[in-house]
Amino acid sequence: WLNGSWLEDLKIDQNQLPTTIEDLVKLLERFYEEDPNGNGEQDEIPLTAGISSIRQLILNSYGIVCNGDGICAGEDGEVSYVYTTEAFRKYLELVNSLFASKLLDQNNFTETGEQRIANGMENKIGLVNSALPTNMYKIQSQTSDIERYPMLPALTSEQNSTLVKTRNNPVNRGLFSITKLCKTPERAIQWVDNLYSYEGSMMTWQGPEGYGFEYTDDKRINWKQKLPEGISSEEFRASQTPAAGIAVPFFIYDKMLEGLSNPDEIYSNAQARKYMDNLVIPYPPVYYTEEEATRMATLTTDINTYFNEKEAEFITGRAKLDDTSWNEFVSTIDRIGAKELTQIYQDAYDRYLAK
Repeated sequence: WLNGSWLEDLKIDQNQLPTTIEDLVKLLERFYEEDPNGNGEQDEIPLTAGISSIRQLILNSYGIVCNGDGICAGEDGEVSYVYTTEAFRKYLELVNSLFASKLLDQNNFTETGEQRIANGMENKIGLVNSALPTNMYKIQSQTSDIERYPMLPALTSEQNSTLVKTRNNPVNRGLFSITKLCKTPERAIQWVDNLYSYEGSMMTWQGPEGYGFEYTDDKRINWKQKLPEGISSEEFRASQTPAAGIAVPFFIYDKMLEGLSNPDEIYSNAQARKYMDNLVIPYPPVYYTEEEATRMATLTTDINTYFNEKEAEFITGRAKLDDTSWNEFVSTIDRIGAKELTQIYQDAYDRYLAK
């Protein structure tokens, strides 16, 4: 989400938002150099977000979608590993330049979510990843003031002219289990079944009726949060249900979204739906053999430990990114098991396509 008050200060209309990653960099430079929060200090943080979100943003502009392990399933049936490609090296070079020029939060790898929220509420952030803009910016609660804070459009780049955004798989599995200690497993299944019903899903999503939300019409379609003053929608939801940031069993029905009445939810949902046609699932919900799953657990732990460390080093400049260091990175991650991991993904994908 872009800081609407900064855009207004810089006289940037919402129809002039960046459409390429190159345009975005220029906007971040203006955020840093032109004192858009108007306090006479260069304390602006042009961009802050979890590194996985930044990675996704830039790779999407390059036309690449991949899952958290760097895996992409192509339309040709081939599975590839993105993190050792030249496109990924270009991503590292770009984010390193953002960090070096202070366009990326200098505490991006160390700060807590609470610290990031505090910076947002103090009007120090220009672009941030969040479920709702009200979570990060001081917006007049439940009013049209939220419409001043636009969602960053899907971007293209010099390398790519196709709009894509990574879509999380809408089906999450492994969200509950029943142990041998359960005396009435059929009742446990009935309980989980109810969480997937409309009423159960509303309760799981927003909290109990009458506490987390209330219906505003006799047909029980339109509803609103029972939101206290001085708290954001997501903060309140987290006080009512574990489904705020944790994957739990429930389903988002279209009718649940049609019945939205909170201005922040209505606005944010409408902004996100603009890009539905650009969403691409990088890898489908396949099944693995027991042997594959066991091996994957070991491989991903080793690979991701090394990958996360080197990614942070390259971005912050603690490790120089040149031909020698890049080739060492690629060879090391292959030796640790990237090729073997890709093959496991390929085998599972082949079985998926065969069915």
